[in-house]
Amino acid sequence: MQKIYRFVDVYPDFATFAIVILASVLQLLIGNGIETIILSVSLMLPTLIVTLPTNILMKRTFKTERPEQYYKNVKKRSVFEGSFPSFHSQFSAGEATTFIVGMSLFSPENLRLIATLLAICTVGLASVVIAWSRVALNVHHAVDAVGGFILGVVTGFAVSYAMARSIWNRFPLAYHIASILIFAVLVFMLSERQRRAMVFTRSHS
Repeated sequence: MQKIYRFVDVYPDFATFAIVILASVLQLLIGNGIETIILSVSLMLPTLIVTLPTNILMKRTFKTERPEQYYKNVKKRSVFEGSFPSFHSQFSAGEATTFIVGMSLFSPENLRLIATLLAICTVGLASVVIAWSRVALNVHHAVDAVGGFILGVVTGFAVSYAMARSIWNRFPLAYHIASILIFAVLVFMLSERQRRAMVFTRSHS
């Protein structure tokens, strides 16, 4: 598990992509439509847009320090340097909740229950593992991971439910595909920025 935790720590973008792709393929296998998946995944962009400033604002407000291990692996300051709440935890929980809400609202009625349960068992479980990894790697305190996870669930639910129930399915499919691409690029850019700030010691080898 330690290798998985370290991979998520250094490559959260690719971990996110892999989890979403796996969850989407499984949804297709149970008979869910590609449009349902696109609508659900594209909802992750507005959730990310809300998650970013929320996390940064809370880190700057609370100004809590990370465990010592974190500072051994970072060579320059970052907007995510503060300890509470964990961005990895908040982001993963928020995007997982968004996908779950999307499945529960956009899936055909006869597939809604199984699609929602499958989403919980894939992206939901993955978000729990990611949150725990922050504590296991000693880069966050337990309260940071738990707080970030709860905040992510609340943010993900509020944003995705509000969007899905109002205007989201009124946009053309091309809009949703563009949203997914923008989401992927933003996640990659954020992850790459963090990678450049890290010093890869033996704990990341």
